[in-house]
Amino acid sequence: MVANYATGTLSALPILADGALGPVASSLALPGDAGPHRTQQTGAHPHQLVYHPASDWIAVPDKGTDAIHTVRIDEATGALQWQGNARLPAGSGPRHLVFSPDGATAWITLELSSQVLAAAVCPDSGTFTPTQRLSTLPDTYTGDNTAAGIVLLSDDRLFVSNRGHGSVVAFSVQGGRMTSPRWYLTHGTIPRFITATPDQQRLWVANEDSDVIECLDGAGPLQPIVHTGSPVCIVFKPGVSA
Repeated sequence: MVANYATGTLSALPILADGALGPVASSLALPGDAGPHRTQQTGAHPHQLVYHPASDWIAVPDKGTDAIHTVRIDEATGALQWQGNARLPAGSGPRHLVFSPDGATAWITLELSSQVLAAAVCPDSGTFTPTQRLSTLPDTYTGDNTAAGIVLLSDDRLFVSNRGHGSVVAFSVQGGRMTSPRWYLTHGTIPRFITATPDQQRLWVANEDSDVIECLDGAGPLQPIVHTGSPVCIVFKPGVSA
C-alpha cells in the first residue's frame, strides 16, 4: 500500500511471485474538508499507513484534513475500503503515529501545531478518543517549528523530532500518559526521520538538511555516526544489530 500525499489518495499494488509489483489493484480518494492552514492544508494529505497490531485495519494520518482515517483492504482483490475517520484539532496536521504493542493506545505527531496527542483506540471499530495533548517544544522556544517523526522505544519511552528547534523530545510513558519531557539537541538541521534500532535500545536520527545521522544511546547526548547526503529514511535489515 502507498499513501499519495499530493493527490490525497491511497493505492494498493499486488506483490507478484518473483517479488515484482503488479499494476495498481485499487485506489481510494480520502474524504474530508481541508484544514485552515492556507498552504499546508490544501486538501487530503495522507502521510503514513500503519497497521493496527491487533486487528485488520490500517490507520492513515491525514495532515490536510486534520483526521485519522480507518481503512481496510480486501486481501484477495486488493480493494481498499474507507471505514471512517477521527477528527483532530483544526490546523494541527496529524503526520505520523505509533501504536502501543497491544493497540489500545496511539500517539500521534501533530506536525503543524508542534504537539503530540495520545488517544485511546477501540480495536474493533477503529475509533480514536483523545486523552492527552502536549507540546513537543520547551516553553522558552519561540521560533518556527514543525513536528515530524515519532518512535515508541522499549514500550516506555516516546520520542518526537522537531524540525526548527533542532531536537528530539523524549517522554516517559506509563498507562498511555506522557510525562517528564526531555530535549536532546541535534548536531544537524531538520531531524525529519527517527527510528529505533532492531534491539529497541537506541534511536537513530536523520538530519535531512545537514547530511548527518545521529544516535541516541541511553541518556544521551546525540552522537553523529554517519555523514551522508540528505538522509530522510532509515530501514534496518531484519536480524542485523546496529
